[in-house]
Amino acid sequence: MSALKPLLSMSLSGIRDTSELLRPLVAIHQMSVRWKPCYPRIRGPPRPPLPGKKVPEPHKYNWLPIYPLDGKYTISPLKIRKLAGRDPETGRVVVKTLGGGNKKYFRWIDYKKTPNEDGSVVEEKVFSVRYDPLRTSKLALVAGGEKVRWIIASETMQTGDIIRTFSAIPRNPVRPKEGDSHPVGAL
Repeated sequence: MSALKPLLSMSLSGIRDTSELLRPLVAIHQMSVRWKPCYPRIRGPPRPPLPGKKVPEPHKYNWLPIYPLDGKYTISPLKIRKLAGRDPETGRVVVKTLGGGNKKYFRWIDYKKTPNEDGSVVEEKVFSVRYDPLRTSKLALVAGGEKVRWIIASETMQTGDIIRTFSAIPRNPVRPKEGDSHPVGAL
């Protein structure tokens, strides 16, 4: 107790203004108020839709490819029209959180694996497997004969692989190789 007596008997005469003691506390308080926590933005409607209204799908209002005027298939990259969350027909904003981004090009995928009319096997060679900025899957450039096209690559597809398209259903079930396409009932 004797050691505390000098501390308790000290006067605050040396300090002119007590607000100098509180200045650091005020600065810390202002800093905590000024910097608000940031949360990731959620894409889509901000509230539940009204009954009878459909929720807009964000991927439909992101971009549209500009196809060639003649309508013929091409492997060259096509330009896209960015929609920024707007409806392509009305122009009204449907999804508010879409827009901006880097410049990207569209690769036209040929989904049809048409077999030969005579029933023979169509063989195509994979020339390249590449990343596509508009999809989560990779693309493969394949060619067979005079036809060159983009297809969606399988996980194990590599440059130099040969993929086949079969048209006939064999008597015995076949053991398929990845990348090949068979008619329904052949496996």
